[in-house]
Amino acid sequence: MSLKEILEVNEINRESPIGLWKSLIETPDLMREELSEGLRYISAQYPPDAAEIVMNAACQFDCHHCIYPKDYPKFNKNLELRVWKEIFKGLYERLGFRTFVFGGRGLNKDTLEAVEYLKGFDDTKVGFIADGPQMERFLSQILESPADWIDVSVDGMAEQHDTQRKSPGSFYRSVEVLEKLLGYGRTPMVAILSTITTINQESLLEMVEYLNKIGLSNFHITPVGILDNYRPSPNLRPSQDDFNNLIDEFKREYQNLRDSFIMFHIASGRYIRYLKDGKPEMYHTMKADGKQLLWSEELNNNEFHVSITPSSLTASREFIINSNGDVITAEVVGMGKIPDQYIFGDAHQMMATYKNRDRFFRHYVQLPVFDFYIGKLMQERGILRS
Repeated sequence: MSLKEILEVNEINRESPIGLWKSLIETPDLMREELSEGLRYISAQYPPDAAEIVMNAACQFDCHHCIYPKDYPKFNKNLELRVWKEIFKGLYERLGFRTFVFGGRGLNKDTLEAVEYLKGFDDTKVGFIADGPQMERFLSQILESPADWIDVSVDGMAEQHDTQRKSPGSFYRSVEVLEKLLGYGRTPMVAILSTITTINQESLLEMVEYLNKIGLSNFHITPVGILDNYRPSPNLRPSQDDFNNLIDEFKREYQNLRDSFIMFHIASGRYIRYLKDGKPEMYHTMKADGKQLLWSEELNNNEFHVSITPSSLTASREFIINSNGDVITAEVVGMGKIPDQYIFGDAHQMMATYKNRDRFFRHYVQLPVFDFYIGKLMQERGILRS
């Protein structure tokens, strides 16, 4: 099947973006130019759902699994809140964004004020990521925050969590914050984010069971991402057997939890291949669901999901703005000083030039920077077809 035929089928059947992605990956005779055209088509036809805001350059922690280098604040300054508000207004009015996510860098009062500002617009969904020690200082404001959800990072039981985050005592500080959130009635809005590493992989299920007993029900688990030539250390990456065994362990035990929702998120080609080779019965029965492939099971009012959202579709999922207002590609935050070839442009200037959402994203995918995602598609294709 040619690219033209693939796109014609899409026009007739309105396939999901992930269905189109699979066609690009699995059609053997497509050339790089056709793959490039196909991925640009996906991201123009199905533009990003969420604006991800990396609002703060600095972070008080130095976690083993963090992709941000220590010199990140040196090269990426913070915009004033008034400038951010202008950008948020443009994202809402000109580009049509209704979902906003604040990344897990240092939480401060500007982040919380930005959340409140965005919730002043109609139909917005706004959430932020933090960990317990970051939240302690602002807990009273957080309890009253209009945020639609709060993602709290917890990475294993006490010993493993504290080791991975290089922060002794932070596990129980996080538990104390979580208990206060639950006591304030925010249970449905709180999710636990965990990064799988060789440090914590043996304690993640125990952590979920522990937090579930105190009232948490929403768990999102992601294998550590290792950026090319950047941090974190490849020694943190779980092996294929360990990764698949962890999925099996959760699959056996999740039914014994209480009203839980568990999602394993897979993005990089390496982990997709882990699943394809090690758990083919799961991989080949995954269903196309919007921008993800999804395997799901439900028992005893507990849900267990495994999701594949390929890195090459990040441009169709997230519109990422750096702390200094640059629109950037995924993952390059690991570089500290981000080269121009990974920056789409200044958010202010880009929105001023293209005020219509459709026109903006038709232009966006034609910029040379989009080749970053083409490269990701080629990597994924090579890994999955080797």
